[in-house]
Amino acid sequence: MINLKKSIVKNSARSVLNNYCRLRLRLRRDAFKIILILGHIRSGSTLLQHLLISNPHITGFGENHMSYEKLEDFEKLACNTLWRLRKLRMPETYLVDKIVHLRSFKASDQVIKDDKIFTIFIVRDPYASIRGIFQNSEDELPTSSQYYIGMLDELEQYGRLIPNKDHGFFLTYDQLLNKTDMVLSGLKRFLKLEIPLDETYGLLPTTGKRIYGDWSENIKSGKILRLPEDRSINISSKSIAPAIEAYRRCCQILQQYCMNVNSK
Repeated sequence: MINLKKSIVKNSARSVLNNYCRLRLRLRRDAFKIILILGHIRSGSTLLQHLLISNPHITGFGENHMSYEKLEDFEKLACNTLWRLRKLRMPETYLVDKIVHLRSFKASDQVIKDDKIFTIFIVRDPYASIRGIFQNSEDELPTSSQYYIGMLDELEQYGRLIPNKDHGFFLTYDQLLNKTDMVLSGLKRFLKLEIPLDETYGLLPTTGKRIYGDWSENIKSGKILRLPEDRSINISSKSIAPAIEAYRRCCQILQQYCMNVNSK
């Protein structure tokens, strides 16, 4: 009985906040611009999202686990952000979400091509990615490799939809770790931020919780960690070859359609 009452109160509070959020959105002078991070599992997308959210012009809470067929769908993201962060207002310019489970959640062509959408692609090299996917699933290594290749193919298709380089940015996890200043400067230019991005970040109520992205202890450090790669899982050169080719092709396509760390 007590749990039922708590559930009723919680649902009522959520309903009131959703109505409040919709009202605030209609009263905003300028509509939110949307940052959509597209990557694959173990790509570094959670770390990237934390770095972005720590900028005062950007807000978000983690992985929202929903598809976006039209711009109006982002209203739910705004309501969920208020709820998860326990905020009553969002003065920020950008609202950010990420999609890495591309088999389950999608963004429509219409959304990707819209002027209010700024898409950031992040990918990671096949050795580290496949090891990470394998460690976090019950699949065999070949299945993890097939998943990785399939996700890169999805990212290529999204990359080809970017209307112009002002609306797409591409980086790799290796660049984020080893060319950090260049990446953060590039993202600042891409998003036209007044305040620079930093390699330290604040923790959120959702940081390190399983359903919102990376749940490892590393993400709770509040900074970029440059740790040695775990090579305990052996992957043969022959079995990794298709993934290496897919990674090379994906990077080539995304560089063609998006800004990157070398863009002027």
